Amino acid sequence: MNLSGLVRNIKHKFKGRPRIQIVAPTDSWILQKMGQELLQRIPFIHYSPWKADQREKWDIVYFINYALFQPVPKARYIGGYFTHKENDQFERIARQMHFTVNMSKKYAQLLDSISKNNFVIPPGVDLERFVPKMKLAVAGRFYPSGRKGEDLVEKIKSLPYIEILTSEGKLSPDQMPGFYNNADYIFIPAKLEGGPMSLLEGLACGKEIIAPDVGMVPEFHEGIHRYDRDRPESLIGLIDDLYQKRLVIRRNVENYSWDNFARCHQELFSKLLQTL
Repeated sequence: MNLSGLVRNIKHKFKGRPRIQIVAPTDSWILQKMGQELLQRIPFIHYSPWKADQREKWDIVYFINYALFQPVPKARYIGGYFTHKENDQFERIARQMHFTVNMSKKYAQLLDSISKNNFVIPPGVDLERFVPKMKLAVAGRFYPSGRKGEDLVEKIKSLPYIEILTSEGKLSPDQMPGFYNNADYIFIPAKLEGGPMSLLEGLACGKEIIAPDVGMVPEFHEGIHRYDRDRPESLIGLIDDLYQKRLVIRRNVENYSWDNFARCHQELFSKLLQTL
């Protein structure tokens, strides 16, 4: 069942009046983000900054994180979000709660023998904001003759995931290591080169090189990604292949959305409320 369906079911059972209080900080860090994401997606949640509201009766009071815990006599269920253990407060507070939610499996294992209702719900990530990009560094000046490959630079600029870094010959020697190290790859678009120096300096910085067989490039093998200078489509294909590797890494967290974070909490709250 999706999140909206779960919300409708609970509203129907409680005639729209389940009482869930989330206690979380307001310091703009990740714990506040967690609380706000739940508040935005679960309409019957009440958000209390830092301290629990003791004046009313609550079906569930949920502390994000557990260190904010305080007794709430009028709450039927008390739970907390357990991020990590720093001292014995971790287990001591868990023993005072009806349910525990862990950020990772590692810490959930510590509470398995303490909490009968022990869960793992990892945080979400803003997948629309955190997207893979590739920074390509192009060192040196461009010339009117076009031999430095200005045409290729303009061509790959159109790729939405590419960011071109250029020194334009304006950086001092002391600034160049930082320039290279700020890039993912060193891109050599030139038609003619003696070296180029960006090949040697980039490799010295441990950076992989995207280059045609110009100048000294054929003399190196490790860390070199070659393309055919006369076939621009080979460059596009090479860059796309490198980008696909980043998308493979991204798949690790494709299910770590804030919608999923809220849905898992909604399922948990639903199970608890059904026992009332």
